Amino acid sequence: MKDKLVYIEWDDAASRGGWEFRDEVANKPYRCRSAGFLVSETKDSVVIVTNISCNGKCSEAMQIPKGMIRRRRTVASYPRMEEL
Repeated sequence: MKDKLVYIEWDDAASRGGWEFRDEVANKPYRCRSAGFLVSETKDSVVIVTNISCNGKCSEAMQIPKGMIRRRRTVASYPRMEEL
């Protein structure tokens, strides 16, 4: 089995504090870019991590809802370290 390194562009939810007039409130996307190893995927979301150790532990997990993903591609794939 291989670990996939993926690149994802996604729209983040955002909020601002303070008072603004209705016509001054901008409705613009907050586009983000993330890259990491794909460790989980369901019909609703993907989970990527920054690090995977040789014993299979992961750190810095990020779950991104698929409805927010605008672009995604696999950059590379690597054999799992525990298989080396």
